[in-house]
Amino acid sequence: SLDAVTIDGDLTLATNDLEACTLIINAGNTVTVTADQYLRVNGDITVDGSLIVEHQGSVVQVDPSATVTKNAGGVINVEVTTPVLSPRDFMLMGTPMSAETREGVYTDAFLVLDFTPQNFIPHPLVPAGGTNFADDDGDFYNEYSGGLTVGEGYLVRPQTGYSHPTPESFDMTYTLGTLNNGNISHPAIFNNITDNPDGTPNIFGNPYPSAISANDFINGNPLINEVYFWEHLTPPSSSFPGANPTMNFSMDDLS
Repeated sequence: SLDAVTIDGDLTLATNDLEACTLIINAGNTVTVTADQYLRVNGDITVDGSLIVEHQGSVVQVDPSATVTKNAGGVINVEVTTPVLSPRDFMLMGTPMSAETREGVYTDAFLVLDFTPQNFIPHPLVPAGGTNFADDDGDFYNEYSGGLTVGEGYLVRPQTGYSHPTPESFDMTYTLGTLNNGNISHPAIFNNITDNPDGTPNIFGNPYPSAISANDFINGNPLINEVYFWEHLTPPSSSFPGANPTMNFSMDDLS
């Protein structure tokens, strides 16, 4: 059986993982979970000090009803480093924290968009079949401000402007609220199939401060039967069909 653990000194999980029944981080002390390491707690986590989850580190709670309590003076940071992004690359991102905002974690991002599936009708010039994110009139994507909905995915373009000169990666830190845990649901919304024969794109984001199992995700969601890792390789152009008169993405990159 696992022990209840109280941290009364700084601890960095750099080469070993930590498993506990419950965890308390006392004030003035910091637990840091580095890349490829994990903190696994069966029950509750209480943070009076600091819990830092570095990029590709993971915090996992086994009991779905367990809580993460950040008391006054406590700090919880989840750090993310993007891949190297070219000028018009973007990320689809969610939030592992319960009260994060666009103005918080994405404060320096040039553009953050959310999606309104109810508005999506596929552009008539895009061939039927396959994946289609080309909306008929451009009201599927909208600039976003305010709180981030747990489980929702947001399009984030960190680069300055549309012609950022040098490909680079960007560091972001989630800080607001506390870590998400348990069963999290986010609805999939579909338009009338008569008007929308190719389906409606729904954008979801990982709501946890850890990696998730692709197999478990597929098995737990009957509408999903496979996972692709995608990168748009073709520069946007006015020659592709879409609502934007000067810049549309190739749907062939999404197939």
